[in-house]
Amino acid sequence: MEHMKISTTIPKLDEFFSGGVEPGSKVLIISDMLVDKAMFGINIMAGRLKEGDNGIYFINNKIPDYIKQNITGWESFKKKVSFIDGISYSLGQKSREEFQISEKTINVKPYIRKSMEVFGKALKKRKAYGTTAIFDSLDFWIGHWSDVERFVKETEDAIRATRTVSYYLLANIGFKPSNIQTFAKCFDYVLWLKAFDRKGIVLKQIYVHKPNTKFALPFEITESGISMYIPKVLVTGPFHAGKSSTIKALSQKPVSVDRMGTTISMDHGWVERDGMAVDLFGTPGQERFDWILNTLSQSVLGILLVVDSTKPGTFQRAKQMLKKIKTRNIPVIILANKQDLKGAMPPKKIEKELGFPAVGTVATKKKGMDDALRMLFDEVLKRQKWC
Repeated sequence: MEHMKISTTIPKLDEFFSGGVEPGSKVLIISDMLVDKAMFGINIMAGRLKEGDNGIYFINNKIPDYIKQNITGWESFKKKVSFIDGISYSLGQKSREEFQISEKTINVKPYIRKSMEVFGKALKKRKAYGTTAIFDSLDFWIGHWSDVERFVKETEDAIRATRTVSYYLLANIGFKPSNIQTFAKCFDYVLWLKAFDRKGIVLKQIYVHKPNTKFALPFEITESGISMYIPKVLVTGPFHAGKSSTIKALSQKPVSVDRMGTTISMDHGWVERDGMAVDLFGTPGQERFDWILNTLSQSVLGILLVVDSTKPGTFQRAKQMLKKIKTRNIPVIILANKQDLKGAMPPKKIEKELGFPAVGTVATKKKGMDDALRMLFDEVLKRQKWC
């Protein structure tokens, strides 16, 4: 009988994996130095605990209290998580955890052998099906990879028997492609958390190394977990098209600088929901403010173009604004706004007129907003070269 897949807690990654990863999977997560791999692991654990999993957290580079403090809702979950304290003994401190490694980290081979033994005991305690295990981290073991392979293989039966999905964290210290290939052999999945500078913005991505694909997902660790993140989306359009209303309708934290109801500087909004996060930047529609449009359009990754569906005479101004931005390969989604008003032009006609996909919206009633945002996210993911 085929088992149901288990969510990674990252919706777009689950979608790529056709629902998640298989029970009993072993996932290696390699992290560039600019990415906090511990927080990545913590958020996977927190997300799975919310779904009803048990948890095992092996920690050998920080004290367990650091992890507990960073798991949202820890008090509700603490009875479901077993910590394996792999650091206190090395520091000469007494551990308060039920499971600990009574070997010093510098004695790598005995330490790994002891880790196998203790991990097996922790699994027996969490024998109920549905466990997520985080190994933070393999950094101390990197010079003893054959021992790491043995650890992974010898714990495999217990992991599969309990449907445990195990995530192993490893810092990228300048590995060559051949190193990665070696590491990948004993894991079912390999994710590489990359970070790079793009026109002054540090972007992070999840690059799927195994299975071998070109899939890459931009991400950020936010208040709600690990979200697909676009750091700069421009919301623009002609005067009185409904740009500020659009940002207010989409955002949890909208900010607008206006005078007598008209934007005179810029709008900003933060959106975080359904596994998506984005910073929105809005511009005034009048030509005298085009200098703001030129400034904000630098390094923009997507555009929401808001037009008043009842005023086709303003579409020429919309085209002019896009020309100033020099859209090139930047995804553009048209918000055919004010669809509730008499004489509103249908989105399909506006799409044909302006040459970009259009979604019918009513910003004041929050209608069509999420559809437009999801469409933009999909286009950004498809068309941007993240690596």
